[in-house]
Amino acid sequence: MDNRVAWGKDMDEAVLFNGCIINQEIIFNANMNELRPLAGDGECISLNAPTARCLLLLLQNRGKVISRDEFLAAVWETRGVVVSQNTFYQNISLLRKSLVKAGLSEDIIITVRQKGFSVAPNTLVIPLSDEECENMNRARLTYYQNNKSADSISNDRQKFDPELTLPLPVNFPDQKDDVRENSVEGTEKVAERLHVTFKMPTWLILLIVVMIIINIIVLVVLRR
Repeated sequence: MDNRVAWGKDMDEAVLFNGCIINQEIIFNANMNELRPLAGDGECISLNAPTARCLLLLLQNRGKVISRDEFLAAVWETRGVVVSQNTFYQNISLLRKSLVKAGLSEDIIITVRQKGFSVAPNTLVIPLSDEECENMNRARLTYYQNNKSADSISNDRQKFDPELTLPLPVNFPDQKDDVRENSVEGTEKVAERLHVTFKMPTWLILLIVVMIIINIIVLVVLRR
């Protein structure tokens, strides 16, 4: 299916592509009718063909207002299908919901009263070639598979058998903490003793020294 067709006289300057990145958040592949998240918690969304063509028409004509009649002509009537207005609006509503589910953080489809619909002017659209779309889809699939494997391993590690679970021990004091506390207390006591020693009066120290000298003299005299 080739979507590279610009419908209507006012769409001759449309930028034609089959895929693009929208706001650096999701990939739109028109060939596969798919929306894929680039990152985050978005889902891979498969669009129905008319909804995908509505999105492609809006993106290819970014900056223009597409009327309801232009949508009907480009999306359905060129394929020989006639639908009601209600079907058209249902597709637009479904498109908005799908973009959010895929990971788009804000609604990019603007309703222009009594005129139609357009893409928000601040929307970043990066066109992709068919090859780039395919490569990005493969890269995203690899990323998804790797994450699923990592999650599975993590979940397996967290699983446990309740019957094999041992009761937690009662809070016993840590011996290392006790030794450390005792060491600190001993150091503090020694410091207190030294502190007391250093506080002895000077006269008492001198008296002790004099008494020692006298004793030595007495001993020397007695030996003679």
